Amino acid sequence: MKNVNINKLEILLKRNGWKKSVKDVVFEFLIIGFILSVLIFVTSFYAFKVAIEICIIVALLYVPVPLILLYLYHNMRFEFAQQSMEKRLADLLLQASISSKEDFNKMLRSFVDADLGILSKDFEVVLEKINKGSSVEEALNGLKKKYDSKFLNIVIDLLLQQYYTGAEMRDVFRNTADDILETQAILRERKSALIIEKYTLLFAGSAIVPFVLALITNFVKSIGSSFLFNENLLGVAIFSTQIYIIEYAILASIFVAFIEGNPKRFVLYCLALIPLSLIIYSFGPAVFS
Repeated sequence: MKNVNINKLEILLKRNGWKKSVKDVVFEFLIIGFILSVLIFVTSFYAFKVAIEICIIVALLYVPVPLILLYLYHNMRFEFAQQSMEKRLADLLLQASISSKEDFNKMLRSFVDADLGILSKDFEVVLEKINKGSSVEEALNGLKKKYDSKFLNIVIDLLLQQYYTGAEMRDVFRNTADDILETQAILRERKSALIIEKYTLLFAGSAIVPFVLALITNFVKSIGSSFLFNENLLGVAIFSTQIYIIEYAILASIFVAFIEGNPKRFVLYCLALIPLSLIIYSFGPAVFS
């Protein structure tokens, strides 16, 4: 799995114009991560008085953070390009239905000349490959590999069917465009319906739960002189509470990532929720003491 992720990082870096080797990039960002982890440890332990065990765990978790953020940044750029492309597929199919009786290369040229955003640029590359000697199937399959999109794969397969059979496919293109628009609308409605759940989990994981636990901790400290409590027991309780806050932030990150249908974002949410929730928990008792 590690090799697959490194290989994907290398592909993403090359696509975005990075000239350094992936090994150099990994080494440099791990060094940055080590410096970041030291700063987090010092800040958490001395400024926020977090238990030293928690400081060590959080600091170690943040060593690979810069590298992970780099990967997520380039991956998000790819996803943005993919989404922008998929939004214009229905328009491309409608353009194909208009140009279906023309020569196939002229139909591809019509995609370039039409205002199809990123798709126009992609099909310009496809035409350049064909003009340089690549087969139509090879050039179009290269576009498939670039995006790995189910919607695009359907469109490319239809275009190849048109190319090989020469059949009249105007109605097929239009019907497929309608199907894609309908499916995309359903997916948007589903995402909208889950927005409330998403932000409830994020707010609870980052603020509500640690804030309430901070109030409880403050209350327990205020009655610390009671025979029911002692300093050692209180220290264990605070440590356990901090562990629980981290676990809750991780679980909230997992659920939010799956609600979005993008498990990779779990890491991004986790990196944001864990320090934020610990900071709120640490400041709570001080504010209400």
